[in-house]
Amino acid sequence: MLTLFCLMLSGTAGAAAYFFPVVVAGVGQTGQTVVVPPSRSPGVQAIAAPSAAPGSPFTVLLLGSDDDGKNKSPLTQSMIIVRVEPATKHVTMLSIPRDLWVPLSTGGSAKIDAAYAYGGPAAAIATVERNFHVHIDEYAWVGLKGLIKLIDRLGGVDLLVTNPVLDDAYPDDIDSRFLYGYKRVAVLPGPQHLDGSHALQYVRSRHNDINGDFGRSARQQQVLLAIKAKASTLNTADLPDIVDTLKGNFKTSMRATVRRPERHHPALVTDPGGHEGKLPMILRRIAAILFLPVMLAFGSGVYLYLGTLKSKVVQERPQLPTVTKPKFVLPGTMFVVQEGRLFKLAAGSFTEIGPGGDWSQPTLTPDHTRLVAVLRTGFSSDLYLLDLGGHILKRLTKNDSRYIDLNHWAFYPRISPDGASVVYSFDSPKTNGVDLAVWSMPLNGAQYQARRWTDPNWYTGGDVSPIPLAGGGLLFVRHSIDPSTAVHSQIYYQSRALGIAKALTTEADDCSEATLSPDGTQIAMVCSHGKQSTSLEVAPFNGSALGARHVLVDGRLYASPTWSPDGKALAYFAPQGQAGHFQLWWLPLPVAPTPSPSSAASPSLPTSTRPSPTLAPTPTPVQVTEGVDLSATSPPAWY
Repeated sequence: MLTLFCLMLSGTAGAAAYFFPVVVAGVGQTGQTVVVPPSRSPGVQAIAAPSAAPGSPFTVLLLGSDDDGKNKSPLTQSMIIVRVEPATKHVTMLSIPRDLWVPLSTGGSAKIDAAYAYGGPAAAIATVERNFHVHIDEYAWVGLKGLIKLIDRLGGVDLLVTNPVLDDAYPDDIDSRFLYGYKRVAVLPGPQHLDGSHALQYVRSRHNDINGDFGRSARQQQVLLAIKAKASTLNTADLPDIVDTLKGNFKTSMRATVRRPERHHPALVTDPGGHEGKLPMILRRIAAILFLPVMLAFGSGVYLYLGTLKSKVVQERPQLPTVTKPKFVLPGTMFVVQEGRLFKLAAGSFTEIGPGGDWSQPTLTPDHTRLVAVLRTGFSSDLYLLDLGGHILKRLTKNDSRYIDLNHWAFYPRISPDGASVVYSFDSPKTNGVDLAVWSMPLNGAQYQARRWTDPNWYTGGDVSPIPLAGGGLLFVRHSIDPSTAVHSQIYYQSRALGIAKALTTEADDCSEATLSPDGTQIAMVCSHGKQSTSLEVAPFNGSALGARHVLVDGRLYASPTWSPDGKALAYFAPQGQAGHFQLWWLPLPVAPTPSPSSAASPSLPTSTRPSPTLAPTPTPVQVTEGVDLSATSPPAWY
């Protein structure tokens, strides 16, 4: 019994050492006392309501703010009222625009984001309660650095970015010497895996969104739901890592206490036989000395064992493609991107190519002898012509400038079928916001010869993913925002530069990332239908109109479909496993759909309402890579 007790004691000590940071954080960062002050503003009444009883619905005020020292007490970048109903496991979120002008609980009127700066969480709670007539039970505050660190600790989040988020005046105040500086950011659309820094850019940017704070609030809620989904895969052994991540960047009035039911133990009594130990004292001391290393080893073993119980979300980090072996050998040669590095996949093996830098979106010339790829540097991006070994042959554009506002983005290059021109998305002109328009320039010419093809909707991010057609026309994806502030993406066809564009898909379909089959008769696309998951679909194409679409796979985040060289299969990216890293998948296609629609097909009939052709069942997708995290916004180049 003594041996068992000692082992239990050493094991408990090991567990206590493992969870000690959690206890310290629980004391220091939770259970913050908040006293809501009386209002100093006339006509603003406090809401009297009792605190929520255990198990009953309760309301939390989520506060997010910079913690860079710009202000003695920071303004709140984000204020979200969260109503939690434990019985139904239902959560409702209401975002409060930071620029809303209201009476403050501390007196006077100002933007609501100043309430926290003037009186901390108590003033923020009181101001919200008295202006929105809602009782706040608890609050939670997180700093911007805390959000970055939390998402990075979770291994990133998977999101469907609905439209390009471009900002020429994004605050450059995270770990910066000049707190009032700014920089240019660009978060491209589509399903993708975002790290903490890029997720913050996505939720914090607001200068180029026609919806203003409403658009930013929608993105903030989207990221919160993505964090919730990722956090649901954690377990108790992950707590020390999470607590260490949020150290100094998180405060809440909620208490980190665990109540356990009382247990009654029988009282200890003496041995009725009155027997004493028979082991001589000297031997017992020797045994105790020899047993100490066993206790230490057991306690250390418990500590290390708890570390092995961490979820894959916290443990797993992506590997470079070159140290992995594809699970399936694809035909031909493919170029993909991970963390700004170019990789060539051929004969079941990855090889890194090209110089260092932040590379993306490689595309092949029609003769398969050269590549055009995007290189991001600082506040701009440029197109470069490369050979198949990744060596730079020519810089096609020059978009950098010493003046931030004069920098430009160039994305989504595609080569015309005759190999003479390169079309791409370019953020010019900047007359009304920063939006991408489709431009075209000679592949062997100069940038001054470029001409604009499309006129995007203002403050939506613009037009992306151009596909030049053999007949001289153009396919591209256009973004729009309807009167209800919902963001949509549609595939358009345009016959000439700055001509009238014709929508091939409806707003409700939310289709994007179109890719044309090698013979030009089919289009594969990704459609979300207003949801946070997507479907991979294919439809016949006659050069100017789409036929009925057929869903190949759905219910997940599918990105960047690309046709196989023979047109009989598709490759695409999709997340796999708890970590959510994007892997490469291969999908052989079912029997080809019915013939392409005639040129006289009525454009007024949405493709989503046309009957789908009868096809053979779609084969099961095959996972090609494992353990990597390929760039979901860089479609594979395959020949």
